[in-house]
Amino acid sequence: VKESNSPNEDIWRSTSDFTVSNGASYGTLRIGRVMSAEFDMVWNSRTSTGWENLFRVGFTNATGVGNCEGTGSRYPSLWVRPSSLANPDALMISVSYLKSCQPSTQFSKDYALSFGVEYH
Repeated sequence: VKESNSPNEDIWRSTSDFTVSNGASYGTLRIGRVMSAEFDMVWNSRTSTGWENLFRVGFTNATGVGNCEGTGSRYPSLWVRPSSLANPDALMISVSYLKSCQPSTQFSKDYALSFGVEYH
């Protein structure tokens, strides 16, 4: 459900639990100067040993892979680190900055996620 409390505000809210699918889009919102996000999740398993993307706000991946018009845009994105790196299964937030869509800012937490635990 997309809501608005003013002409300069977009609120996107899911009305039910859902299971994400690779390459799916779940709504649209305007990218603004100030943004916030809140969600609950349960991480049940890995789908690969590489980077696991939990969410990414940006341009559709149909317009290009790994570039400014596609998956390279992250306003922001949340990832789980690969099992091959230090601190595997830890969260990483990646944020594009101005015209440099490839992330120039990244933050990681030092603890690993656990399977089957609800996070908020």
